[in-house]
Amino acid sequence: LLFMLVFILVSKNIDFFLGLIFLSAAIAWTWGERRIFPILFTSVIFPLLVFLLFEKMLNLRFPGGLLTNLYYY
Repeated sequence: LLFMLVFILVSKNIDFFLGLIFLSAAIAWTWGERRIFPILFTSVIFPLLVFLLFEKMLNLRFPGGLLTNLYYY
C-alpha cells in the first residue's frame, strides 16, 4: 500500500515514468528479488516499453513531467 501511495505522489507531482520506475522496482523487491541488476533492468525496460507502446503505436501523449518534457521538447 505504501508503494502505491508513493507511486501516485511521484507520478502526479514529478513524472509518471519516474513513478513507474519506482513501482516496478518496488514490486520486484516485494516479490523477493534481491539482485540489483534484474531489478534495475526490469524497472527501466518496462516503463520504456510502456512509453513506446502508447507513444509510437497508439499515438497518445503522456502528461508533462521531468522525463516526458525532455522527450517532447
